[in-house]
Amino acid sequence: MSADTSQLLDRCRRAGIKLRAGENDRIKVKPVQALTPDLADEIRAHRAELFATLRRSVNRLTFWPWRIRQPDGATFEAYYTPEATQTEVEQQFPGAAIEALSDEREPRPAKPIEIAELRKLIALVYSTDNEPDRAEATACALKDAESALVCYRDLARRCGLDRSAV
Repeated sequence: MSADTSQLLDRCRRAGIKLRAGENDRIKVKPVQALTPDLADEIRAHRAELFATLRRSVNRLTFWPWRIRQPDGATFEAYYTPEATQTEVEQQFPGAAIEALSDEREPRPAKPIEIAELRKLIALVYSTDNEPDRAEATACALKDAESALVCYRDLARRCGLDRSAV
């Protein structure tokens, strides 16, 4: 992805605009009301690369990382799936300095222990699904095991699932 497209995606994210790859090579924009004429022109100018980037992101588990600096100096990272806009993160952490972190890293190969944990978490989270569906979820998760573990651990915690066997 070019620097121009990356910066455009970041500006959209900061403006609270979510872009998605739609059907027939269309880019879906939500909320449309937040789209300025300048951003619309930029999206049109970079449409092909934006669409390709958005289409690729559908095929991998994504999360949006933010660095939060609290007024007392405490700093930490927060990850959101689905993505959160800067405004949403600021509302969660009033008075904090919020910084979007780059999501442009190459996933590293999964370690055997991560593969085993992911399989257990997926079996736990999708316990009522059939085996082909769990296998599909596992295959997607293994494309970026590090990110998937963050998401599945959080999902299991939020659902109150017993992770003691994981």
